[in-house]
Parts: sequence; structure tokens; C-alpha cells
Amino acid sequence: VTVSFIFALILAFFTYTTFIPWLKRYRQNKNKLEEIATKYERLRELREDLVYQFDWAIQTGEKTKGLEEEILRLDKELKQLHDNYNYFKKFKSFPLRDLSHKQQCIQ
Repeated sequence: VTVSFIFALILAFFTYTTFIPWLKRYRQNKNKLEEIATKYERLRELREDLVYQFDWAIQTGEKTKGLEEEILRLDKELKQLHDNYNYFKKFKSFPLRDLSHKQQCIQ
């Protein structure tokens, strides 16, 4: 058994036990962050459209109650996504949620 063969075995073992799991976790984390960012951007655009409709409804004197509630709901959801993104980026996991409110974490 040569030294280069032993070195190759050690390198293969290291790659299999350390590098590949690290790479897999890295990709999973990156995908989760991208998923949160995509949902955030989609909701932000929806909120922007609702604010435009809200302003238009005020100018024309139409009903705005439903729009206002929806904008406030989106604000809460956007804040939650923003907090989840920052928390996940820092700790690589999601914060626990109070299940009594039936809020679901993105997973």
C-alpha cells in the first residue's frame, strides 16, 4: 500500500463524510432563502397593486374597507417573511411559532 493510495482514501473519506453533506446543506439553505425571497417579492408586488387600487378608490369615492384590511394583512405577512428570512440567514433554522394561531412556517 503506497502513501498516495492512503492519501487518496483519506481524501475520499473526507469528501464523502464532510464536504458532500456540507454542500447539500448549503444548497438546501440557499433554496429556502430563495423561496422566502420569491414569496416576499410576490406579496410586495401584490401590496403595491392594492395600494394603487386603494388610492384610486379613495379618489373616486368607492368602498375601501376590504382593500385596507387586505393591505394590513399583507403588511403583517411581509413583516413575518422578512423576520423569517433574517432569522434563517442568521441561525439556519426557522423560529418556532405559536401553533394555537395556526400560523405556518415556510419549510
